[in-house]
Amino acid sequence: MSTIGNILRDEIRRLARKEMRKAYPDMPELSKRISVLERSVDKLNKEIARISPGAGVALPRKRIEQLSASEETLEKARLSPRLINKCRKKLKLSMKDFARLAGVSSVTVYQWEKGKVKPGKRARAVLVGLRKLSWQKAKKLLSGGQPEISVKK
Repeated sequence: MSTIGNILRDEIRRLARKEMRKAYPDMPELSKRISVLERSVDKLNKEIARISPGAGVALPRKRIEQLSASEETLEKARLSPRLINKCRKKLKLSMKDFARLAGVSSVTVYQWEKGKVKPGKRARAVLVGLRKLSWQKAKKLLSGGQPEISVKK
């Protein structure tokens, strides 16, 4: 059984659609063109991903390896999801930028911070190295600058 509120709501929706059709008669055609354009953008993005996986995502591997900590520092280091999140916040970085510095995807950073996945050995070394960076050096690294990178032992 319908209440008066439901009847009014349905009638208002019907009238609003009718007015929209009057005000924008070529809306269906524009909607079709938009969906065609969206599909072509998706195809292009997939092609870009296929041709150059990870393009524009991470810093060059050589720069990332400069951030890596030594073996003995790595053994002593503790990395919990909370500590990874604190490190990212300390560097004043978004997940996307932090991922670029670490050489991984932003989804991986999310999974680290939620505790769903633990960082691998190379990623752990980079994360320990990132803990030693100041936020100014991190921003400079992301902007393409060449800051002096010295990881403390």
